[in-house]
Amino acid sequence: MQHIKQAMSNILINSSKAKFLRDNENKFVRYFDDSAHYRSLINAGNFKKIEEIVKEKTTFNREQWINGVGNER
Repeated sequence: MQHIKQAMSNILINSSKAKFLRDNENKFVRYFDDSAHYRSLINAGNFKKIEEIVKEKTTFNREQWINGVGNER
């Protein structure tokens, strides 16, 4: 039974990641060769590769942004 819960959790996590990346395509597609390459990585569920590509082409720090560091107005 535990493996079913874990599988369902993984499905939920991956579908949430895919939805986020699709909804924010206009923000992330600039880091890729073209939008077809970006979409193919999402469809394949290759989220690690997407993260690697974005990280190597940006100076954005997600943890700082989440914690509000440097976002003071």
